[in-house]
Amino acid sequence: MQGTQSPFDNNKTESLPGYLPLVPEMPVLLTDNVATELGLSNGIKGIFRQIVYEELDTSLTYTNTKFPK
Repeated sequence: MQGTQSPFDNNKTESLPGYLPLVPEMPVLLTDNVATELGLSNGIKGIFRQIVYEELDTSLTYTNTKFPK
């Protein structure tokens, strides 16, 4: 998009755009299996409707966990 600049260098995003415009009613194509049990699998075409955010659960606690490398 003209006039839109990504806050990330291309080498950090593997040349993916840093800005993705999501417009209601735009066609979309899944390129990965998201939830096959719901029919959301690679190659499925659909229509973007909206993003729904859930309210943050205030009972969540932060745990500092170290994972092996």
